[in-house]
Amino acid sequence: MYPFPAKEISAQLRRYPNLKSVVCCQEESKNQGAWSFVMEQLLEIVQAPAALRYIGPEATASTAPGYRSMHVTRQEKYLHAAIDG
Repeated sequence: MYPFPAKEISAQLRRYPNLKSVVCCQEESKNQGAWSFVMEQLLEIVQAPAALRYIGPEATASTAPGYRSMHVTRQEKYLHAAIDG
């Protein structure tokens, strides 16, 4: 995400005057995906009273759980959390 599209994201967020939260959802662990880069960028864009939220696996040393079934279950959990609130 370089260069970071701050103006474009800001313009899109302004379209929602009743926005309560902005969710960054990723399948990679918190310390391995885009979150560590975009968090600081998004914190400058997301205006109160809206809140920025991360949904995804917590920071881990491994890149994946190692089992397909576990990966699929984990993905479904985070997608539902992001969509359902």
